[in-house]
Amino acid sequence: MDHIFRQLNKLTKTKTTGHHHSISQEYCQELGLKNVALRSHQLEGLKWLSECHERGQHGCILGDEMGLGKTLQSIALLLYLRDASSSPSPPFIVICPLSVVSGWEKELQRASPQLRVLNFCGDKETRGSKQEEILLHCYK
Repeated sequence: MDHIFRQLNKLTKTKTTGHHHSISQEYCQELGLKNVALRSHQLEGLKWLSECHERGQHGCILGDEMGLGKTLQSIALLLYLRDASSSPSPPFIVICPLSVVSGWEKELQRASPQLRVLNFCGDKETRGSKQEEILLHCYK
């Protein structure tokens, strides 16, 4: 059993690519997170998400229960990724159920009003032809 725990510990050690910062409230504010304060579990989640990115693990699931602030942690991650990019920041796409698109829009406006967001749900005329930093898209 000890062997398994040693292997797990080895696999979860962070190997940084040079952009790792200490995840703190102050750092999140430097990234552009406004009008909100992440709770300790949210900072821990953001730290884990950023470490996954630093290890080159492009994909992970934030599986907190409903109401624990996954949207806000995800917004903080988008700000982190935008800052970590050495080239112009690519647009990010958020795919979510139609029922939460307006919640995402409100949370993005409140927590990071400097980000340009396009709600991609609806018809072509509604979407327009703009290119923004964050693209919200729904599934039905």
